[in-house]
Amino acid sequence: SAMTQAAVRGSIYTFMASMVTLCLGFARSMLLARLVLPADFGVVGLALFYIGLVAQLRGLGLDSALMHRQETSDGFMRTYFTLRTALDVAAFALLMASIPLLRAAHPSMTDLGRVLPLLAVAYLLSSLSQVQETWLIKHLAFSRLAITDVTASVVMTVAAVYLAWQGWGIWALVA
Repeated sequence: SAMTQAAVRGSIYTFMASMVTLCLGFARSMLLARLVLPADFGVVGLALFYIGLVAQLRGLGLDSALMHRQETSDGFMRTYFTLRTALDVAAFALLMASIPLLRAAHPSMTDLGRVLPLLAVAYLLSSLSQVQETWLIKHLAFSRLAITDVTASVVMTVAAVYLAWQGWGIWALVA
């Protein structure tokens, strides 16, 4: 059936994109490990850990509701987008409010207070595309997602390695 063929093609696109992004991520990590201080990796890793904790609020099952809903009217999509955005903004606000506590909890990581807000803004901006991503998955538009993922990975790799090579240190990792 057409649905089966679309699912198989989607799986192939997803697999191929995953392999490319995995290889680029490995190469990026190896190059950055040579160009950036280990302490910088620790600060960014800790910031990403806290963002990951707060990201658990993201969606609260709203994406699954969109995936399983047979018909998606304009009203449903507006409600979904509004709820999703509100949850993301709430998670962002929680993270921003916790920065003074996190800085106090990790006094030796002086850059944490500067890195965390920038990564939190990136988290918030990336959440704006989540609605469209979920919609594309629902409609089996895996080739578009694969192209987007590979493009993002290439840009990330080039930008981060270039900035690290130019001596930007921790900011290359943030980029």
